[in-house]
Amino acid sequence: MKQKNDNLVNGLSRRDFITVAATASAGALFSNSILAKTFSNLNSKKKYAIVGVGHRTEMWQNGLYANYMDTCEVVGFCDTNIGRLNLYKTFAKEKIGKDVPIYMDNEFDKMIKETKPDTVIVTTVDGIHGIRLRCNNRKTDDDR
Repeated sequence: MKQKNDNLVNGLSRRDFITVAATASAGALFSNSILAKTFSNLNSKKKYAIVGVGHRTEMWQNGLYANYMDTCEVVGFCDTNIGRLNLYKTFAKEKIGKDVPIYMDNEFDKMIKETKPDTVIVTTVDGIHGIRLRCNNRKTDDDR
């Protein structure tokens, strides 16, 4: 015949042991981990910078402004054409009431440093994506 104490390990019931183990595991997962950072950033918006302000930009902006403004924000525009930069800056002001900073193509690094985007949306002509950005210090075909 089993005694009541057979289900105890060092004074803990099986149920209490599972509860303590699960709590400790959750604490380990949440301490300084990606999972913790994800949950701590749930209330902050994801920041996007847009490089290339042609027709594709309007498509991206309309999508972000119409559907995701509660979770996303455009933090900067970068292009070679100051006229188009000003056009899309005005477009953003009219749509969301925010002044989005603009940067010339030679100020890409400055834009990244100042706006700290989570994601860069590249809407330039396909053939010049790598030429314009030189992202992550990767070499393009032009560098080889």
